[in-house]
Amino acid sequence: MRGIMAAPLVLTILMSLSCAGNRPEPAPDAPKDPLPIRVVDFPGQTLLVLACTGPFAGMDDKITEFIDFIGERGIETTGDLGGAFFDNPAETPPGETRYEIRIPVAPGTVVAPPYRVMVTEPMTTAAVLLIGDYESIATRYPDIYRWIEENGYVPAGPLMEVYLEHAGSGATAAEYQTEVHVPVIKGSAPLSE
Repeated sequence: MRGIMAAPLVLTILMSLSCAGNRPEPAPDAPKDPLPIRVVDFPGQTLLVLACTGPFAGMDDKITEFIDFIGERGIETTGDLGGAFFDNPAETPPGETRYEIRIPVAPGTVVAPPYRVMVTEPMTTAAVLLIGDYESIATRYPDIYRWIEENGYVPAGPLMEVYLEHAGSGATAAEYQTEVHVPVIKGSAPLSE
């Protein structure tokens, strides 16, 4: 009797082993998004702005000038230093690239040229926090724009950076934390200018 009971068990084991070769391989895990990009509501702000033209390499000197101006005038800031970039340096000669240095300030702030105060409207942005020196984070911008396109969005304004950790905060270049925001809208065609 014991041999009769063992036969079905052996047969079941043999059948499961012979079928194992016909099973499909488990699907590999989907690759993780290399950048944790999210869509956020970016608030409207009152900004102190310095418009600049020239190589991005000269931006450090402009930022120093900007910070000195704020300190000398005792201007009340209400947020983190940042920038907006209007030209792609791969397509625009370095001497012609346009950018702005920006910082949120108290409403009612008054300044004279070349500084100005502007008020922005709330907007939707594709946002990501990048860590490292500015040259290395800039290499990730094509990934951000690819994500925007692949997710059904269209850029609707200049790329903006918000500097959370930077040289002025005591961080080393490897520790810099830059929040990158690209204004976006849902759609399939860029806005006409």
